[in-house]
Amino acid sequence: MADRLNVELHLRVLQENLEALQGALGDLQGLGDAADDLTGSLDENTGASEENRRSMESLAAQAAAAGAALYGLQQAMGAGAEAATEFEKSMAQVSTLLGDSADIDALSQSVRDLALQYGTDVNNSAEALYNIISAGASDSAEAMATLEAATRLAIGGVTDTATAADGLTSILNAFGIEASQVTSVSDALFVAMKAGKTTIGELSDSIGDVAPIAAAAGVSLEEVLSATAAITKGGVGTSEAITQIKAVISELLGPTDQAKAAAEALGLEFSASALEAKGLSGFMAELGEKTGGSAEQINSLFGSIEAGSASIALTGKAAEDFGNTLEAMGERVGQTDGAVGKMEETTAQAAAKFNAALNDVSISLGNAVIAFTPL
Repeated sequence: MADRLNVELHLRVLQENLEALQGALGDLQGLGDAADDLTGSLDENTGASEENRRSMESLAAQAAAAGAALYGLQQAMGAGAEAATEFEKSMAQVSTLLGDSADIDALSQSVRDLALQYGTDVNNSAEALYNIISAGASDSAEAMATLEAATRLAIGGVTDTATAADGLTSILNAFGIEASQVTSVSDALFVAMKAGKTTIGELSDSIGDVAPIAAAAGVSLEEVLSATAAITKGGVGTSEAITQIKAVISELLGPTDQAKAAAEALGLEFSASALEAKGLSGFMAELGEKTGGSAEQINSLFGSIEAGSASIALTGKAAEDFGNTLEAMGERVGQTDGAVGKMEETTAQAAAKFNAALNDVSISLGNAVIAFTPL
């Protein structure tokens, strides 16, 4: 891209060429009309032979076909230039995050190859890559590995790559998980999706709201996702479930004097240290035991409806689901592969790959038109 002429100049010249094509199209259309007129004249006035008639009709058909071909080429060139320019702009945004030594052309090709392989939108992938690098990917190789993981999460979870990337990077950064473990994170998200009434898109959109405070409190990703799945299974929306879990953690990190007194009366340690030592599941198990599952007693410990609602659920009807999902987290290897494999067998995914291939060809055509280089 660095050695290309100014894009605006290219587009201006392209427009001039397209106008010339339109002129040629008009000339060809005129030729076809003239051939039609001549055919009619021969028929009516000169009694031309059948052979002459066929010749004139053939000429008219060829002119019409040539005109249609030129019109199709004009449309393809215009669409290709638009597709190439849009992708170049997307990758230019990515380049603003990279050093001068970065090979943006190679990175652009890698993004295109990945979109072709999985049938995804190349500009959405570029947006995801921008977010991944913004989140702190150490180099291009790590960024592309995370992008592929996000792409697979998106396909298996039926969402877009940028949304999946946002969820993954939020988790990696908040919990301090190495990028090499991104597939394990993806597998955990699929376990939660299956266990609750939630989607990968919803989890990815909301997980960033609770991940930082959960990590700070020593609550694991697996516990956050398992609790979310259990609460949503009871009919609570994903974002609301996340808000409720965040409220529980927040109140345990800074309990009021009233909460401390009520907990002490129950023989319950109500503090950040207790949460870190026992984990969210262990704390909820003890809370349920000390209160006997009494909603009134549980609510007396929490100052917000959100925290009380989550605690009542996780010590009551959702407690078993919470435990079962947490246990399933330990056997999550392969969850992403399984989901992607099932989606790969669908007609929708085959169509997505076909469309991605068409778009890639369009970008190549557009690059050739803009730069005036051979395809």
